Amino acid sequence: MDNNKASTSFQNIHIQRAVTQEEKTKCEDVRIDVFVKELGFSRELRGIDSRDATAILLLATMGDENGVNIPIGTIRMVPCKDDNSSGTLSRLAVRSHYRGKGVGRKLIHALEVAAKDEGKVSLMLECQPQKRGYYESLGYILEDDTIHMRVGTPHQKLWKRHLL
Repeated sequence: MDNNKASTSFQNIHIQRAVTQEEKTKCEDVRIDVFVKELGFSRELRGIDSRDATAILLLATMGDENGVNIPIGTIRMVPCKDDNSSGTLSRLAVRSHYRGKGVGRKLIHALEVAAKDEGKVSLMLECQPQKRGYYESLGYILEDDTIHMRVGTPHQKLWKRHLL
């Protein structure tokens, strides 16, 4: 019975654009939990940065047993340099307890919709090679095999050229 209750509760994920300072702080808190505390990146590399000022930030929340919305995930899109028709998907973070439940997929889909609404026709992302299959399952394509270092770890660039 507890398993059914848990799986049902993950259907109640709410994704919204983070606009207020409070909502942006919740995004930062999720990033810090995932990137800094869990993965060991420096806070300067994975908290709120200057690119957030021009970003679309999304926040995923889920109501707890008391009806309080708990921040569980976040993602952002920043403009691609020199290409107004494309955006860069970055900083996807889902708290560990909520992974494997479709939260990341829902965040990516919501970001794709928001990007299209903003006039973007494609999204680019950079991911670690071991995460590539996840993004490929969502329609992102590796256009070349180049691996480059980003924040001390290898990354590859993937694209989704035609949004929804």
